[in-house]
Amino acid sequence: MYPVAASIIGSVAGALVNYLLSHHWVFHSQRRHSETLSKFLTIGGLGMMLNAAIMYVLVTIAGMHYFLAQVAATGIVLFWNFLGNRFWTFADETGNA
Repeated sequence: MYPVAASIIGSVAGALVNYLLSHHWVFHSQRRHSETLSKFLTIGGLGMMLNAAIMYVLVTIAGMHYFLAQVAATGIVLFWNFLGNRFWTFADETGNA
């Protein structure tokens, strides 16, 4: 399979598995998928943009090695994604996680 196509398929499959695990096991959400999926994708998309911005700043402006920059970006985006999904995507009707 062409590497770019395989990467896209892997990313979509990973996002779907991540969503389902987050919905059912991490956050034990009772909300309908029609309420949570678009929020989950929004948090993920913003996380991807945050990752790109951090990488740009650390590699291009600060001159950090790309591997160390990616480790830092991954850690920051991990927290962004978790907190965004906990307090927005999968929060209960009162806004509590």
